[in-house]
Amino acid sequence: MRTLEYEATIDDSQVDILGHVNNARYLEIFEAARWDLAKKSGLDLRESVAKNKIAVIVLEINVKFKKELRSGDRIKVASQYASHTSKIFEVEQRIIKEKGEISAIAAVRLAPFDLTSRKIIDIPKDWITAFEL
Repeated sequence: MRTLEYEATIDDSQVDILGHVNNARYLEIFEAARWDLAKKSGLDLRESVAKNKIAVIVLEINVKFKKELRSGDRIKVASQYASHTSKIFEVEQRIIKEKGEISAIAAVRLAPFDLTSRKIIDIPKDWITAFEL
């Protein structure tokens, strides 16, 4: 499985009153990394929505929190396509702190969603090629 990385620095706007990143913000970080993963895989999701009326929807996210993130922490999110069926694919993601500590692990189940019929559809062939599924 090919692993692609997204890098970021935690800023003050992502930190809550407890001085660390709130659990909901982790979901935003994971999502930004998935958009970057699709782009690096050669798939323009915005174009897919505009041109083909096909979007990606999240079916399930399981997050395990390991180490807190604080303002100024430099991180990378390692993402890889883990498995797939004809309609659903899974992405595994890890937020890794600068010194190599894993902050959080996510398993995300996704599916292509036809915006006209409002139904989950088979994974398009160009997605299979881009994601190396």
